[in-house]
Amino acid sequence: MMPTTPSFGEPTGIKLNPGQVPAFTADDMKIYLQSKPSCSLGPTLSGEPPTAESIEFVPSGELRDRLSLWIGLPDDALACFVVLRGPFLLKGISYAPGTQHSPAYCQMVGEIYDARTGRLLVKGVNAFRSSRRPGE
Repeated sequence: MMPTTPSFGEPTGIKLNPGQVPAFTADDMKIYLQSKPSCSLGPTLSGEPPTAESIEFVPSGELRDRLSLWIGLPDDALACFVVLRGPFLLKGISYAPGTQHSPAYCQMVGEIYDARTGRLLVKGVNAFRSSRRPGE
């Protein structure tokens, strides 16, 4: 059975260490990402797991200011910011009722998880860029 991608707020399957913040490591997140051939918005075109371009733990307020978006956590709460490289076939997006559209594709997806619970909080297409330089 193919692993499914959780909806917002659902448990993800990331190995957690309750009582610790963050409750998982970047390696735990990599293991989770490698266990499925998709991101929160759809599968990779190859059927292989997505490539994690970056995984970083950042206070929610800092991430909110950097990305200009509301994350849903207190400013001092830690979030896990993941940038994934595809390409992806986008299936987890909405269109206006009655509109016709071709399949949507993208190269990058950003996902933000609660570093305490591992729950998915925010996902976006081609909007997030890693602040890290390659090799860091």
